[in-house]
Amino acid sequence: MQEEINVDNKEDKKKKIPEETLVKLEGMGFIEKEDKPDLYFKTIGDISFFWDFRKSKNGSAYASRKTEDGFDNVSREELEQMEEYLVLKPEKQKPPKANFMTVPASDKKAVGLLRGSERDVVRLMDHRIQLDSIIEASDDKKKLGEGLLWHELKFGNRIHVEPAAELVDLVAQDMGNIFVKIVEFGTNILEDPNSGKKYMTYYCVAEATDGITKTSGLGAAEQIIDFDQIKNQGRTFARTNAIRKASRNAVERLIPIPRKAMVFLIRKKLEEHAKANK
Repeated sequence: MQEEINVDNKEDKKKKIPEETLVKLEGMGFIEKEDKPDLYFKTIGDISFFWDFRKSKNGSAYASRKTEDGFDNVSREELEQMEEYLVLKPEKQKPPKANFMTVPASDKKAVGLLRGSERDVVRLMDHRIQLDSIIEASDDKKKLGEGLLWHELKFGNRIHVEPAAELVDLVAQDMGNIFVKIVEFGTNILEDPNSGKKYMTYYCVAEATDGITKTSGLGAAEQIIDFDQIKNQGRTFARTNAIRKASRNAVERLIPIPRKAMVFLIRKKLEEHAKANK
């Protein structure tokens, strides 16, 4: 009878840790200590990282680094920048504002002013971008600028093109008075309904504002966290990519050119330049 009570207590204790937290811990490779239930650890190179849930369901984190003389505590500042901390404490993250330009704008809304038009993009290609360098850097000479200023994405039998973040940056910088702020950022868990496999992601929502016309637009993005990359390389670009793509998508709302049309303009200009210089 006593044994049954102990088992129930152990199960109740496990329930104190949210299921979402357990999924994240297991996904990052944390292992529970056999002699210390609810204490999870992970070795990252010369660092031992611990998540302790024995006193709180939210847990507390600490880490130590192996040295020649033993172990030294990892500073709080360094610890809070590590992926193993950020994934469980998204509320601690402070994504930087992705400002292109922060020149104060007039309070009066500009009426009838079209910015970032097709004409502006063509002019930008003529004066601000070294076409020869882009052509030379293109791996596929039949798809000039692909991977640099635009991307080709395949979905089944369909091919989709979209402008790269670098191209959107160039247009926004040429327009001026464009700034971006992060309005929402966090982690999410996606579950495949067929296999039951769970994937953890970073998601981001950004807002871009034109300081002259006072128009604004929202952009969102979600990026799967590659824990194998973290394990093998000790880092991941998922957080950066989520913020970068959301910012790009938000700024695109301020450019009055359809995505495909923008890519068409860029490719046409590069192809014309390549033919003229043969």
